[in-house]
Amino acid sequence: MGNTSEILNGKANGDEFGFKINVKTPYGTYKFNVSGTVDNDNITAKMSHPIAKINLKGERIR
Repeated sequence: MGNTSEILNGKANGDEFGFKINVKTPYGTYKFNVSGTVDNDNITAKMSHPIAKINLKGERIR
C-alpha cells in the first residue's frame, strides 16, 4: 500500500530464509518474524506476531 519497511536480522541457509520486519500502521508499529523457503520459482513464508499469523505464497513471473 505504498509503504516500505527495512528488513532486519536477515539470514539465509540454502533454500531457507528468515528476517524481522516492523510494519507501521495507523494503529501503531507491529513487529513480525518472517521465515520461509524458496523452491525453484516458488516462495512460501509465514509472518508471525503474537496476535496474528499470515501465510504468504509467491511465484516467479517470467
